[in-house]
Amino acid sequence: MPELLDPPVTPAPGEPASSPAGSLTAVVHNGFPGVLLRVTLAVTDPIVRIVRHAAGDPAGVWVPVRSGAVHMEAGQGHAYDVETEPGKAYTYRLALSGAPGVEHDVPVVVPGWTGADRTGWLKPLRRPDLARPVWVTPPGDFARGAAGGSAPAGSSKFPLIAWQGRRAVTVPFTFFCGPDEAPALEAALSAGEILWQPKPDVRSRPMYLMPGGMSEEYVGVEQHRRFAVDLVEIDRPDEVDVPPVIPGWAWDDYTAGHTLATLGAAYSDQWGVLLAGVQTAWSAAR
Repeated sequence: MPELLDPPVTPAPGEPASSPAGSLTAVVHNGFPGVLLRVTLAVTDPIVRIVRHAAGDPAGVWVPVRSGAVHMEAGQGHAYDVETEPGKAYTYRLALSGAPGVEHDVPVVVPGWTGADRTGWLKPLRRPDLARPVWVTPPGDFARGAAGGSAPAGSSKFPLIAWQGRRAVTVPFTFFCGPDEAPALEAALSAGEILWQPKPDVRSRPMYLMPGGMSEEYVGVEQHRRFAVDLVEIDRPDEVDVPPVIPGWAWDDYTAGHTLATLGAAYSDQWGVLLAGVQTAWSAAR
């Protein structure tokens, strides 16, 4: 008779939860749709990978976490998943050799959207520290170039056409922000590949995008900004070996109020620094 397990209890933001074997710990970021992860395991392989499954995914796909190529040192390693969406449930798992088991699984739920949220989240994948909520008009209708190229073969009278697939889809976005936010928004739109996560009531969908041409316009006497950007939809980038970065938790944040003598008492190790980062409420001001 199979063993009956208790229903999983998902942690509140800032509260660590570990797998039954204690090998994987997950902490939902307080105020930001992201998850901090820690691996505690005695392994000979210096790299351990973490994968994620979204609840309700009909394909049952386990996706590699972008920073989930965890470099182990003294039996510990850390990762941060910046790609989670508000209001969704996930299960994290260590991708170990052999048959996977629930002893290395951790379920979490990311808090949902609130009425105070903006239109959506903009998350630069190479610079998670630049991620931010944004105001954006509903993206316009996309434009796609014609399929490209022909390759003459055989008779010049009847050339064979080489199908090169559809051209990239370009989606126009218009972002709005106050004058104080403009530098941060421009930096986010200039940092390479972006994950766009809109609120459910916005005429859009989650997409991976590459920024193209951008124009800036001053609006009103208060000098608000309007950024018009052509964003090209791309596939999810394959690269997963990204160092763990806690959005909104930079050097100035975790050293504030400390001297070199008191830092060690405040954070006993690297995990202590990272955990404090996700337990401290995220703020766009940082």
